This record gives sequence, structure tokens and C-alpha cells, in this order.
Amino acid sequence: MRPIRSLALIAAAGSLLTSTASAQLMPPPPPGEEKPAYVPPVRPLHARLAPQLHWSVAAIAYGVALWVFALYGMAHLIAGNAPFLGWGSITWVALWGHILFAVVAAAVIEARTPR
Repeated sequence: MRPIRSLALIAAAGSLLTSTASAQLMPPPPPGEEKPAYVPPVRPLHARLAPQLHWSVAAIAYGVALWVFALYGMAHLIAGNAPFLGWGSITWVALWGHILFAVVAAAVIEARTPR
């Protein structure tokens, strides 16, 4: 068996096992009680400080704040690495990754929120 094919099978099996185990351990919350990670800190601030701004602006700000927390708070203060990982290329990849995560999470939440 080729190495890439083996890795794909292992990843698929791991994904199946993880999704099955998590489905058994944590049933989904009742409708209306979902609490996404982005909502508690950002939505009230967005509504109070700048309600005229589009939700995507708040999501980008959240992504940047999450990036600062991850690369300074966690990577530097907790793990002992250089602040912002020495401002190397991984720093900027992490910034875009955190922004992308925040925008996708906010878009899904906005799409699922009843008006």
C-alpha cells in the first residue's frame, strides 16, 4: 500500500472514530441553546459599541484579538516561545488562519440565527 493512501485511510478511520465517540459522549444541545464560541464575547460588544458595522467587521476584529491571545498569551507567556513566534512567516499564516476562522464562524452563526 502506498504511504499516502495509508495516511488517508488512517485519517478517515480516526475521523470516523472521533465523530462517533464525540456523538456518544456529548449529545447536541436542545434547539435554541447553542452557544458558539464567538457569540458571548463579541456579539454584545458589537451591539453596544458599533451596531452600524457589518458583522464581518466584528468577526475580523475577533480574529485579530484571538490571534494576539494565541501568539502572545499562549505561545509566549504560557509556552515560553518568542512573542508572536519571532514575527516569522508562521505569525502571518496564523493571523490569516484566525481571521478566516472567525469570519467563517460568524457567517455560520449569522446564517443560523433567526431574525
